Amino acid sequence: MRAWLVAVLALTSLDVCSLGAPFKAGDIVNVKEDSMWFLNQGELTVWQRFAKVASPEVLESYRSVVLGAREAWQFGGDQTVKILAYEPGYDAQAQVQMLEGRHKTVQWWVDISDLIPRKQSTPVTPTQDASAEDDLNRAWKELSPRMQAQLRPEQQRWIKYKDSLPTEERVRELRSGADYLRSLGGQ
Repeated sequence: MRAWLVAVLALTSLDVCSLGAPFKAGDIVNVKEDSMWFLNQGELTVWQRFAKVASPEVLESYRSVVLGAREAWQFGGDQTVKILAYEPGYDAQAQVQMLEGRHKTVQWWVDISDLIPRKQSTPVTPTQDASAEDDLNRAWKELSPRMQAQLRPEQQRWIKYKDSLPTEERVRELRSGADYLRSLGGQ
């Protein structure tokens, strides 16, 4: 009974840990400058485990040996990559592929602590918000009076919904609404 309980707790903790994974396959991220890049996942695992127990001096010496033997590579500057595979856990690792440069066809393994999430989008300016609103109003005016009357109840509900959204989502909704109204223009 005790062994069973320990096993259930261990599996539950693994499942809970994997829910909060910060990365997933397909994400575009940056890899920190001078990170260690490996062609072989096993060599990355050895590096990670050695780094956890070695002194900084010994680790630096080992780094020189690994780089000299071409078991690992380092690249200057942050590198933009696509995550091909992500393996959370004790030795959290990601298989990545560069998006540009002469090594872009190579599949590498890196420690996830060397990954930097990219900004998803730039903030929407008030000018962009107003422009999207103006575009929607122009699309509405292009509709026939009959079509406007038919859509008016739906429009009133949509305006309340749109006004409740955060700015970036509201601008996206305004743009898609204008596109929808233009698609109805000939009716």
